[in-house]
Order: sequence, then C-alpha cells, then structure tokens
Amino acid sequence: MNGSSEFQMNMFTQILNDLFSDVVSWVNLIEPIRAAISLAVISLFWLFRHRFATLTISILRAASRLLGIEVSKKVETSIRPAAELFVVCLGLLIGLNILSFEGAAALNLRRIVISFLVASIFSGLYTSCDLLSGLLRSKPSRQSTQNVIWINKAAKIVTVVAGIAAVLKVWGVDIGPLLTGMGVAGAAVALAAQDLFKNLFAGITNVSEKRFRIGDWIVAEGVVEGHVEDMDYRSTSVRRFDKALVHVPNADLANAPLVNFSSMTCRRIYWKVCVTYRTTTKQLSTIRSAIEKFISESEDFVQPPEARRLVCIDALSESSIEILVYCFTRATELGEYKAAQERLALEIKKIVSDSGSKFAFPSRSIYVEEALDAGPDEFVPQKKRKQ
Repeated sequence: MNGSSEFQMNMFTQILNDLFSDVVSWVNLIEPIRAAISLAVISLFWLFRHRFATLTISILRAASRLLGIEVSKKVETSIRPAAELFVVCLGLLIGLNILSFEGAAALNLRRIVISFLVASIFSGLYTSCDLLSGLLRSKPSRQSTQNVIWINKAAKIVTVVAGIAAVLKVWGVDIGPLLTGMGVAGAAVALAAQDLFKNLFAGITNVSEKRFRIGDWIVAEGVVEGHVEDMDYRSTSVRRFDKALVHVPNADLANAPLVNFSSMTCRRIYWKVCVTYRTTTKQLSTIRSAIEKFISESEDFVQPPEARRLVCIDALSESSIEILVYCFTRATELGEYKAAQERLALEIKKIVSDSGSKFAFPSRSIYVEEALDAGPDEFVPQKKRKQ
C-alpha cells in the first residue's frame, strides 16, 4: 500500500512539474503583441456573451413564430447559459490559437476548452428538444400527446449520447471499438434485463397503437382499473378510484384485454321500466310515447341515426309488464352521465304517475282453493255409526 501511494504521489508530482515547465516556457515565448491581441479577443468575447445569448434567443423566437410554436420561459432560461458558455469558450479557443502554445499541456488545454465548447452546443440542442415537442403538439392530427412525450425523451437521449461521443472524439478516444465492446457487453446485459426490454418494447407498442393516453379511464382485465397518470419506459402509473397509485409493467397492459372508457363517443342507458298488470293498453301506449318523446327532444341524448334508440314493450314477466328504454347520452364523463340519467329517471317517474299506472315490483300471488272435504284422509269427516 505504501509503495502504491508513493508511486501515485511521484506521478502527480511529475505531472505538476511538466505543467509548470510548460507554463514557464510559454511565458518565455509569449510575444507582447500576441498576448495583447489574445487578451483583447478573450475580453471582447466575454463582454459580448450576454448580447450573443440575447441574439440567439431572438433568432429562436423568430424561427419559432414561423413554425407556429411559442418559446417558453423555461427554454429561454436554459438556452441562455449554453449560449454564453459557447461564446466564452470560442473566445478562449481563438485566444489560445493566437498565442500558438505548443506541448502536451497546451494540447490538453485546447481539448478542455473544445470539450466545453461542444458541451455548450449539445446543451442547447438538448433544450431545443422541447421546441420539437411544441412543433409536434401544434400538429394534433399527426401526433398524439403521448407520442410527443416519448419522441421528446428519445431525442434527448440521442442528444446526450451524441454529445458524449463528440467529447470523447475531442480527446482522441476511438468510439468504434468502444461501441463494439458495448455491443458484446449489451448482449450480456440484455439477457440479464429481459423484463426491462420487454416492458420497454411493450410501452412503445402501447403508444404507437394509441391504446390509451394520459388521463384516460382504462380497465385492464385482471390487472387494474383507473385513470392513467403517467407512461414511462418501463411502467405505466394508474390512479385507481380509491386514489391509490399503481405502477403497472407495460407488458401487462400490452398483453391484457383492455377497455378504454375514455374513448367512448357516447354512453349507453339500458333500463327496463316495470309497470303492474293493472295498466291498460292505452296507458302503456301513453307511457311509451311520452318516454320516447322526452328522449327525442332532450339535448342529453344522441339521436338516430348517430346511435340506436329503442322504447318499446319488451316482455310480459311473472309480476310486471316490462318497457325497454335503450338510448345513449352525449355525455361520457361520469358526473354528466349520471346527471342525464337522473333527469330521465325523474321524467319516467312523472310519466308513469300522470298516466294513472304504477310501478311493479317482484311479487308472487298464492291462490288457495276452498273445498269442504279437502285434506288428508285421516281428517276427512266420517258418518256417525249407528249404535
């Protein structure tokens, strides 16, 4: 341990000595005119950084207006530091080139400046991915909101990977063998992360097929029921009606039969109104016609041929005459749907009462036939025997 620590200490000391030697040689080689020009260029770029950032944002706003999107304050706040860093690094790079420094230390110093320069560019591109989202959202017929979210995430990941590759290239790292090694290692990782990739591709399938969106009310048979709150690469967050949050693997939602109630164009009412057998034929006709008239004149309900509507005498059951009421409400949201149901129920109650009929309820009548000699044999009256 002591030998290793001593070796590291000696290596660090040697690096410092080499750097100090290079700096001393730079100082001795610096020409006053070159130094003045270099300092002036660096100072100029430093002073110009705020104006350049403002100019960049102005150009971005103008381009965004042409595309029909709006640059948010968040995007402006994120792009400004990247633009300022770009200007400062560009000034430093030009200043170093004017001084014409040589040696390993000068090369590494240039690489550091160029690395920051590249990082500032990709930082701006990373933030600009939000502008891509705004552009896609402005075309609702082409991309859904969830597709936009996933495209934005994918674009940001690609930008980060490309930025890292660009910085490595600056330092002379050949990414070809690195990618090959990553491919070999990726096969091993893929075997160990089968579930992760399965859920990833299942999530892409859910989004591409537009099975549901954020905010939709879904029922996955045997899995979950509730409103979708978030869709990520591995799982989907569903808020149940008891307000519990469930994180469901994407593969489970992709493979399960799924009902999306939020995709309903209208909601069905299927009732059987039961009235007593004392109701006359004329009363039945009046009740049926009044119910149908109310549904046809109400704005709560979808009218034919857009949706089926049926109001008819449906059956003669054991204890009632059944009137079928089959129609669809325009409202699909639960609260509005229930309000339309309530208005229809109150109107039906009024119609039946005004007709002079009554609602029936399940009942059974037992009729007992009276007979003088009916009963078990031992209770049948016997004639008195003569004494």
